[in-house]
Amino acid sequence: MSGIRLALQTKKGYVESVDEGFLVELSRAKNRKGEEYWVGEAVTFHGDGRRFIYLAWLDVRGKMFRRIKLYLDQISDLSPDADSVAVTISGRGKDGSPACSTAIVLP
Repeated sequence: MSGIRLALQTKKGYVESVDEGFLVELSRAKNRKGEEYWVGEAVTFHGDGRRFIYLAWLDVRGKMFRRIKLYLDQISDLSPDADSVAVTISGRGKDGSPACSTAIVLP
């Protein structure tokens, strides 16, 4: 699978990894009810309010062909007080192919 790579999907496009990792900047905002939620250039959301980021598999031409969804509520150390949090996920399926599903956060 030469040339296939994982990238962070943002509102402006795809960001390639640096040293096999991604830096995702997050901040907090409030809705009309005063409830806080995560926002950022890479944050997407469902209608039910759950926030997540997409990691996209790109082919040799840079076209996305699969995505991994990482829900922010799966990240146990993520809090408004945290300066930074590191998360490791499995990006490959059991057969070694690029994963395409909800991310599984590894310990």
